[in-house]
Amino acid sequence: MNNYNATPTNNIMSFTTSGYVNQALICNASSNPALTTSYIPLQSSSFTIDTWLYITTLTSSVTYYPIFGICPQFVAYQCLMCIIHQSNSAFYLYLGFYGNDCTGTTPLTVNTWIHAAFVFDLTALTQKGYMDQMTVSNRAKSSCEILEIATLVAYFTFDNGLFLNDSGPNSLQATTNSTSFTASGRFFQAISFTGSNSSYFQMSDFTALGISNKPFSISFWIRPVSLQGIIVLISSTPTGIGYCVPHFGFSVNGTVIAQIYNGTGFVTVSDPTHSVATSVWSHLVQTWSSTNGIRLYINNVLVASNLISAGSYLGNGSPHYITLANGLSAASPCFGNQVTAMPFQGDIDDFRVYSRELSTNDVCTLYSN
Repeated sequence: MNNYNATPTNNIMSFTTSGYVNQALICNASSNPALTTSYIPLQSSSFTIDTWLYITTLTSSVTYYPIFGICPQFVAYQCLMCIIHQSNSAFYLYLGFYGNDCTGTTPLTVNTWIHAAFVFDLTALTQKGYMDQMTVSNRAKSSCEILEIATLVAYFTFDNGLFLNDSGPNSLQATTNSTSFTASGRFFQAISFTGSNSSYFQMSDFTALGISNKPFSISFWIRPVSLQGIIVLISSTPTGIGYCVPHFGFSVNGTVIAQIYNGTGFVTVSDPTHSVATSVWSHLVQTWSSTNGIRLYINNVLVASNLISAGSYLGNGSPHYITLANGLSAASPCFGNQVTAMPFQGDIDDFRVYSRELSTNDVCTLYSN
């Protein structure tokens, strides 16, 4: 439902550039800001309302924090309300219709991005900070859809020559240079890299990757021309200078390696089977969580893992950049003496980033498509 433009009820509206995706609305209770739209008809229908929230304050003296409301007219007790509600000294998401209410079961915390979804299924009859990416859908979404919206950070298919289109829920920005597309992708088209110093694809605004010890997963298909170079670089700047970690690359002997930075150094796992070959499509997945550490899957097989050294993950606290096939201006110490510090030549397809650890079943689904 994209045909509703919001307008401020007063002139005291401000935004932050530290949104989950690009900018976000600042909700300052002292100035009582609000955005309004024309009436959205949701009566007698299923619907889903979801948004990203970064809560900065939850005060014990406040019982309700409003997020979203729909009223057919300005009359008490006739509004749909999506709010944060205090109960027994904790705060929960709350969906209310006046007498037909539903309270969440997960206590909310401050100073971290959370995804909030309010779902009403007509058939089953179930139901201070920043705000980003609010959407209203005229149907009830399944729990699987909500999980995908909340944790699929980016998804680039590279189809139809539209390299820069993010098919995920966040519409992240991307740039590319000295690349082309091939019609013989793993799924339809794919992006091709020349292996030159100027050939790369870069995405921005990966907020979750900048948060230390937050689980993540990276999945993609690769068809290399040669088994060398940087495949995936994560950095704090678009030039690769500063915080930089090559999460995927080839070692000097042509082995695929995956790595993270744990605060003291790089933790690396490698493929002992040398299962990635030139001119052949291979599926690569890296996952990380504090529970299982770093894991490397190749073609639906867990080929390497490390929990002892990789029990922690350090981001630098800012939204990160992801660059494919190039280290840009990153200094050689960034590569931890494991990844060959040179561009990658070959094709990449179906690139995905998640803000959760994919399970073995998830990896199998992506591999089998």
